[in-house]
Amino acid sequence: MTPAAERAPWIFSPRARCAGLALSLLCVAVTSEARDCGDSVGGVRVPCACGDAVVSDTVLDPHDPVVSGRCPIDGLTVRAHDHAETITLDLDGLALVGSGSGIGIQVEKGGSEGAAIIGGSDGRRGEIVGFNVGVAVRKAEAVRRIQGLVLKGNRRNGLELRTAGTIVVGVRAERNGSDGVRVTGRGGRLLDIESVENGEAGVRAFGFDLIVEARAFDNGRHGIVTGGYRSDLRRSVSMRNRGYGVLVAGTGHRVDGVVTDANAQGQLGHRNGGAR
Repeated sequence: MTPAAERAPWIFSPRARCAGLALSLLCVAVTSEARDCGDSVGGVRVPCACGDAVVSDTVLDPHDPVVSGRCPIDGLTVRAHDHAETITLDLDGLALVGSGSGIGIQVEKGGSEGAAIIGGSDGRRGEIVGFNVGVAVRKAEAVRRIQGLVLKGNRRNGLELRTAGTIVVGVRAERNGSDGVRVTGRGGRLLDIESVENGEAGVRAFGFDLIVEARAFDNGRHGIVTGGYRSDLRRSVSMRNRGYGVLVAGTGHRVDGVVTDANAQGQLGHRNGGAR
């Protein structure tokens, strides 16, 4: 068992949840103590704890409380200053571990150019494990890049992203309760995505002009689901899923060249429109 999994044993017990008076009081206490954190808060490094808001470019440190134990509710919120161009949160290969509630990383404000959420340098990946949702970006243009993350064992979706040209690269979504990766919006690129053993779809991409290069294996329903208009899935692979390998809705999508095999309901399904 990995250190992250040891800190989130509820992943292996679906009945566990943030409940009970003692834990509820702890959740309230943690929420009430939330503060700004980061490598430069008024010129001083403030260590990040569960529920804090990251307000400056930050590389997490192994001694930061947020990576030292399980978070009762939320992990971190990224909230750039009003006049910032961008903000970067680098997990430096560390893990944020939840207790089945809240959001691991939520991006509220990413600056005029959007935030970057990075798992680490030199090929290392940061982990976000055991929250309700791993990473949530619900405002278009809030994030420009998400890279090098493992999103594992979250109760609902690994990644929830509303994109306006966001690049998502080198992300693995594994054993999340619903979708591994769920994207809406326009103009995003999902590159080198692995989505494995999630409860619903490996990748669900509903939008316009999306590029999806994903490997979706052994998911509880479909491997890749796409809707909207003119998405390009041609470099994707989808195998051994319990639904369709690729399920297409909308029009103008490119699915020629997708590799599919051994999917329970069939290799390619269509709803309401065309793929080519």
